Amino acid sequence: MTSIRYTLIKRITLIIVITFISVISSITYLKLQTSSENLSITKKYVLNALIDNGLTLVTNNSRALQGMAEDNAFSAVQNLVSDTVLNNKNIIYGIYMDEENRAWAMSSKNNPRGKLNENVILKDEIAKWAAGLRNADYRYLITDEMEGYEFAAPVIVESEFLGVIRYAFSTEDLNLKLKKVASLAETDLYRTLYIISFLSLGALVFSFLATKYIATKVTYPLAILSEATKRIIDGDYETSINIKSDNEIGLLSNNFESMRIQIKQSLQELIEHQDQLKVNNDELQVTQSELKNLNLNLEKKVVERTKELKSAQNQLLEAAHSAGMAEVAINVLHNLGNVLNSVKISNQHSQELLRKSKIKVLKKTNDLLKNHSENLADYLTKDEKGKKVPGFYVLLGDQLIHENDELNKDFIRISQGVETMHRIISDQQTIAMHGEFKNDINVVEVINESINIQMSVLLQDNIVLTRDFKDVGLFLGDSTKLHQIVTNLISNSTQAVVSNEINNRKINVSIYPVGEEIFIKVNDNGIGIDEKVMEKIFSHGFTTNKDGHGFGLHSCANYLTEMKGRIYVESDGIGCGASFYVVLPVSKK
Repeated sequence: MTSIRYTLIKRITLIIVITFISVISSITYLKLQTSSENLSITKKYVLNALIDNGLTLVTNNSRALQGMAEDNAFSAVQNLVSDTVLNNKNIIYGIYMDEENRAWAMSSKNNPRGKLNENVILKDEIAKWAAGLRNADYRYLITDEMEGYEFAAPVIVESEFLGVIRYAFSTEDLNLKLKKVASLAETDLYRTLYIISFLSLGALVFSFLATKYIATKVTYPLAILSEATKRIIDGDYETSINIKSDNEIGLLSNNFESMRIQIKQSLQELIEHQDQLKVNNDELQVTQSELKNLNLNLEKKVVERTKELKSAQNQLLEAAHSAGMAEVAINVLHNLGNVLNSVKISNQHSQELLRKSKIKVLKKTNDLLKNHSENLADYLTKDEKGKKVPGFYVLLGDQLIHENDELNKDFIRISQGVETMHRIISDQQTIAMHGEFKNDINVVEVINESINIQMSVLLQDNIVLTRDFKDVGLFLGDSTKLHQIVTNLISNSTQAVVSNEINNRKINVSIYPVGEEIFIKVNDNGIGIDEKVMEKIFSHGFTTNKDGHGFGLHSCANYLTEMKGRIYVESDGIGCGASFYVVLPVSKK
């Protein structure tokens, strides 16, 4: 155990030393980076200050020289340049040139009042650069004797170029400042390294002592616990753990010892449970054998019951088939009833017209004329009754023409109704033999036909039906079923309008396209629909009419499902009328 403790001390100490060396290296690197950045910033700042000072000086001199140059005041120009050179320690020389590059003044530290020949023309590269300026500017200078910047600004009066003022600034002062800053940064760096080294040495000593303490008080007991854990993993639950300590390690050791004892007890209980489990397993095998025998008997019963259920299923299928046939028959009879009702009304109207026909009056009038056939001219011109006969014939002719038109309309409606009933029966027979069939149909034509058949019923009940038909495409479906759907809806609207007990009875049928669908809307101002029955109005057998059977709307919904359409209803409640919507897909052909 002692070797474990010293090994741990060595490892932890080595880790701490490596960590401190890394920290010192990082701090030194960061300090060097910071010093370099600070030196660069300082150099940039001092250089910008020198440039700003030079540009400001030549700009101010340029303004001061405007009057002197304009008046050709050579002495004044020379004094201004000389004073400027003497008063600024960073200036190496100062020069004023006129527009022909002749030097009026050339002052330096050694010869501030230097005299020049007025005909001296400066032809060096810098003079050429300065002569071409029209704004204050500067450029870098470097020769064998000096390093610096020359600043120049033009002297311009009323857009006339008179000359250039030039000053050369030395960078000696700038370099001295930068050296001073670098020296201070180096001193600061060494001072920082000394402090870090001192602190690191102290930290290493402290870390070593702390490591030794930790190894003795924490790591060593943890090593004992580790060895004990390994023994427990290997199945040794007998060796006790005895670490005497009043800190968290001692508490952990006590808890670990309690856990060892509990595991030992649990292991003993587990062995006892395994023995009991073996006994229970033997009993389970006996029970499984008994269940196997019961399962064989159950399979026989399931086979017998399956045969019974299959027989019942066949009976149910036959019953469902019969029920389906019955529903088809009910729908057919219901639709035939709707058409037959219209035929009946048209027939009654025809009978009423024949009963009240003026043809009998015509016969009486003809008999009267036969009786006066010998003196027919005198009778028609002189007799009071005879004079009325021609006018009576005119009125009678108009009446008979009207009766004939009405009878023709009734005959057309009866013929259409009989044709529709024939088509319903024929189509149902075709479907029964061959299945459903579809054709491209003109929706407007089918609906007009449905309305015409119902017209006699509408007239009898004083209902005004209006039509609002837009141009829509063809519909791929069954025209007979569509005819039955519209007939059902108009018939229901007729009953609803009559039930509302109003004088202004109206039904409106509209057809309009919406995208790739055709909408058929049947709107009435009838008795309306209660919100409570809206959801079940299309259910089989449901009706709000005391004389109804609940087949019409249900068959409409079924027909539309077959033709990939849909139907829905809207109503604001009792007394507010209703609107039924039939939605059909446009034919893709």
